[in-house]
Amino acid sequence: IDFLVDTGASMIALRESSAARLGIRPSARDYTVKTQTANGVGRAARVQLMRVEINGIAVRDVEAFVVPDDSLSTNLLGMSFLSRVKWTHDHGRLVLEQ
Repeated sequence: IDFLVDTGASMIALRESSAARLGIRPSARDYTVKTQTANGVGRAARVQLMRVEINGIAVRDVEAFVVPDDSLSTNLLGMSFLSRVKWTHDHGRLVLEQ
């Protein structure tokens, strides 16, 4: 799944269509979290991802939100993942380390 790295996002945010590809399908009653983004106020469903892996760097039990597709144009890799790895910026590239 493609992500946009967003250090301003507290959590990983998955579009519903991307979450569904992973087998995650929250019901309508699961959308209980109020969100505030650049697009305005919305609702999200809190989920727990068993594992998030990027280029061999794996983090287990990562909190995330699932949001309606019309609320978000791309998935966001937020601080619920980034705070658990070492990351630096080097000549225009994001470098991740376990």
